[in-house]
Amino acid sequence: MRANVVSIAISASLIALGLTLATPDRCLACSCAEMPTPVGGWTRETLTAGSEAVFSGTVVAVTPVETFAGGVTNGQYTVLFRVDEVWTGSGNVGLHQAVVAGGGGGDCTIPFALGESWLIYGSPDAGKIGTGICNRTARLAGATDLDTLGAGERPGIGLGLLPLIGPLVDLSESLVSLQWR
Repeated sequence: MRANVVSIAISASLIALGLTLATPDRCLACSCAEMPTPVGGWTRETLTAGSEAVFSGTVVAVTPVETFAGGVTNGQYTVLFRVDEVWTGSGNVGLHQAVVAGGGGGDCTIPFALGESWLIYGSPDAGKIGTGICNRTARLAGATDLDTLGAGERPGIGLGLLPLIGPLVDLSESLVSLQWR
């Protein structure tokens, strides 16, 4: 009987040791699967496929993270861009474009800051344009897609400010915290 207890204890120890060794030494919670390069390489069409809007612009305002009753947050905030160039969505992207970022409260969102220029890949997000770390969105200075995208178009009048109206109305008491540049 004692031999069985010792055998079980040794087996459990070996299993625990195996699980410890098999576990990665670090965990990257803020990562996305890399998009495989399409056959024939990246083209403007393959880069913009699946994006409602692709544009470059400079951050001119950032709303605070949405907070609900009891201090609960969904982690979302709205970023307003002054748009310079548009590759996809020119009918909807205006001179200024609001983009929803964040979500899920603990996600690893893009740290947009006033004055920074970005290449935005926007996806549909509950009737708005949203972006996150799993899109190809990148700081303009380090954006490797610009050569492949080629020349874009000037922004139109578009509907880019409509998604910003709701957060501004909801946050009317704290508009002072809206950082305008």
